[in-house]
Amino acid sequence: MNSPLISVIVPSYNQGDFIENTILSVIGQSYANWELIIQDGNSKDNTKTICKKYALSDSRITFISEPDNGFADAVNKAITKCKGTFCAIQSSDDFYSNASVFQDVAELYNQHPELKIITGSCQHISSDFMLYHNQTYKAGYLIPLDIFTLKSQLAQGSTFFLKDRVIEIGLLDPTVDMVADTDLWIRMAVTEPLLKKENIYQTDKIWSYATVHLNQRNSNQAPFYFGRALMSVNHLLNEKIKLDKDIKKQWALRLFNDAFELFSSQGKQSKELESLYFKITNSKLPGRKKLKSMLSKNSFIRKKLRYHFSKVIPVTNGPKLHIDNWTKNIDRN
Repeated sequence: MNSPLISVIVPSYNQGDFIENTILSVIGQSYANWELIIQDGNSKDNTKTICKKYALSDSRITFISEPDNGFADAVNKAITKCKGTFCAIQSSDDFYSNASVFQDVAELYNQHPELKIITGSCQHISSDFMLYHNQTYKAGYLIPLDIFTLKSQLAQGSTFFLKDRVIEIGLLDPTVDMVADTDLWIRMAVTEPLLKKENIYQTDKIWSYATVHLNQRNSNQAPFYFGRALMSVNHLLNEKIKLDKDIKKQWALRLFNDAFELFSSQGKQSKELESLYFKITNSKLPGRKKLKSMLSKNSFIRKKLRYHFSKVIPVTNGPKLHIDNWTKNIDRN
């Protein structure tokens, strides 16, 4: 069997409470042909001490600590150092679910060498390893348009992508830093040359666990929703994304409205959001939306208004999680 090198990128900043589990979940893989590049943003906690220890003990681990301009910038720096056929981006507070993940990826690639994106399911857990109820997926090929419209959402920590493809379409976009991973999957799928369904495969296996805690990047939902709206406007204006312009415009309006509803529910107004609406429609924000935005600043009125937006972080606790022994903090009783 061909054994492609898998490059795992871990951007990090002040995640000393979690990053050891991330590293151990890579070291614990039964598949040995991997490299781990930890791109740290000059952390001020114990992250450096932990990472240096493992980098000294395993030559496959590279640790760099230097200032950066956020998640996308850190990942882009690391991608330029990657030597692998496939790359993966794993958050410094998340980890791979079991020791056979990389082996699964290699086997799928050997069976289907036309694959450019291989992804699996992700489960959310709390910082004390309580499992949240979360959706799993059926195995099969994914349609590029479904990735564009977020009907098929790829989990960052469970997704592996061909390095040549990301070089072909360009690296992560720092302007949409909060959703730069989602933007990357979309551009990989629908930027010319567009991928075919046979290029993107999703397994039904759980490949990663994502830790939900107060200090994570997307705990503040406003930048997340604004980032999605900005991303959709970028796609609308991107001539290399050859989807029907009406589809791109309708989707940009949908994500703008999601952001507008969230901002209104929090009593926030945003000139930047209004500017996005103008770029989509070439017209100013309608009066009814301006009125709604203005009224929402009053907390009493805001409670009376109804807002509809999807929540990203799950809220229902499930059973205690029991997984492989590299997660040293898990209660095994």
